[in-house]
Amino acid sequence: GEAHRALHELTSKAKEEYVAPMNLTRVYLGFRDHDRALDWLERAQREGSSTFWLMTMNSDPMYDTLRGDPRFQTLLKRIGFQK
Repeated sequence: GEAHRALHELTSKAKEEYVAPMNLTRVYLGFRDHDRALDWLERAQREGSSTFWLMTMNSDPMYDTLRGDPRFQTLLKRIGFQK
């Protein structure tokens, strides 16, 4: 209920104004929608936004469910965490 409302509010707001990609990443992680979470992580990296959150990706347990995903591994390489 409430999580779906928050997601709807954020996605609606994102159509009209800037919403930090990490906000949507977190919501999608909560829903275990890894593809959309990764879409927003990639967007954050492309925009150069959410630098602090991107820099914690290598150790933050919030991302544990994504660690085995090739897209996540590629993103870690782009950020400079892996060779």
